[in-house]
Amino acid sequence: MNDQRSAQRSRPQGQPRTPEQRRRAQAAKRRRQQQNRRFRRFLLCHQIILVLICLTIGYFLGLRAGKNAATVPEVPTDPPAATNGAVSEDILTPQEPGDTTAPTILGVNKLSVFVGSTVAYRSGILVTDDVDPNPKLTIDSSFVNLSAPGTYQLVYSATDSAGNTSKVQTTVTVVEAPESYVDEALIKETADQLLATILTEGQTPEQQINAIYDWMEGHCYYIAEFDKSDYMQAAYLMMTTNRGDCYGFYALSRLLFDRLGLPNLTVTRLPNEVRTSRHWWNMVSLDGGESWYHFDSTPHMTHPTRTCLVTDADLEAFNQLMPNYYSYDQAGYPRTPVAN
Repeated sequence: MNDQRSAQRSRPQGQPRTPEQRRRAQAAKRRRQQQNRRFRRFLLCHQIILVLICLTIGYFLGLRAGKNAATVPEVPTDPPAATNGAVSEDILTPQEPGDTTAPTILGVNKLSVFVGSTVAYRSGILVTDDVDPNPKLTIDSSFVNLSAPGTYQLVYSATDSAGNTSKVQTTVTVVEAPESYVDEALIKETADQLLATILTEGQTPEQQINAIYDWMEGHCYYIAEFDKSDYMQAAYLMMTTNRGDCYGFYALSRLLFDRLGLPNLTVTRLPNEVRTSRHWWNMVSLDGGESWYHFDSTPHMTHPTRTCLVTDADLEAFNQLMPNYYSYDQAGYPRTPVAN
């Protein structure tokens, strides 16, 4: 055998191989091919294993990152009630926020009446609400005794359709009637007679109010002292004497507006560091309480100004002439229309 291998190695180049030599060469070639295939399979298996390992590591890293990102838990919601296949309209329609604002009570002032007289507690009171067009007004006068002099508590309450309620307290002062006391029926009759001389048939509310202002401006005079115990008695004195202070001018205006059925409110100045005394004037509506204007028939002797159906801005302009003349609780009264 060794001699044969030596003979093969010593075979000259280009000399033909024997059959035995060719068979052995082919067998050696097949072994090399098998070894190459096994090596390639080995490499392929290792590559597949590495890919699987990488995918597994990536999966667990992604899972952990997802858990860390989920910081806001979902809030479970109750399932809608069964409606035989129909979807509830309440689920589909966005709900408006509920009404939580209580009504506003405007025009509340301290009252003064005579013993034995009657009181129209609702007169001059305005109730508004941002949602309910007709909030309910109730008045607790159970503490008021009109048969005996004294100062008593009066409570106004307003409730809207959503159940929101507001309250405003004031007082009623009951005093003995003076000897000059005039029956209210006579006062109303006298007011109606006066209106018959002031007004003409077919006038609009605006024309009626201007006519009242013109008559008072031409017929009534200002005096410093005047009885403020009762607005109807004060109005009667104004009609019969044509004299009075700001309270008398306000009182007669109020009585005439009441007889015409024009909604009106009582406004009083708040004493301040510039004006230490009170001042009375009216607010009146031309359209049944939808819009309001100021009406002050008291003469302005220092700065003559027509204050008939004027706005908040007009009063502010007058305050520039006479500082704090019209200083009042604006939150307790309706805003006037804005001038165009």
